[in-house]
Amino acid sequence: MRLSIALATWNRASLLRQVLAGVATLRVPTGVEVLALVCDNNSDDDTPGVIDGAIANLGKMNPASALFMRHLCEPKQGKSHALNRMVAEARAWGAEWVLFLDDDVLVEPGLLEGYLAGVARHPGGVCFGG
Repeated sequence: MRLSIALATWNRASLLRQVLAGVATLRVPTGVEVLALVCDNNSDDDTPGVIDGAIANLGKMNPASALFMRHLCEPKQGKSHALNRMVAEARAWGAEWVLFLDDDVLVEPGLLEGYLAGVARHPGGVCFGG
């Protein structure tokens, strides 16, 4: 199964650093590939550096993980444009599910396990919230 995490951000470098550190700790269940898409929506702070740093550190933290991260830039201002860009990228990658996260949440290592348990319990579901 392929799952994408979609995280849009704009000028929240300090909070984003915490969010991406949490994403890096996610436990990825066997048989699941995760692509975290982080879309910068024209930030003028250190957001691009924070994203690139998180990507560089991801492989060092857990080289055997099936969790990958990609930095996207959406030049058209507005969160909906960033979200639409990430949905298109997730589809192109072959994601079966997209998990939307805000750029100010605290991510616990078991988040994916809980999300996927909901998917397993309700196989006909099309949308889950938390």
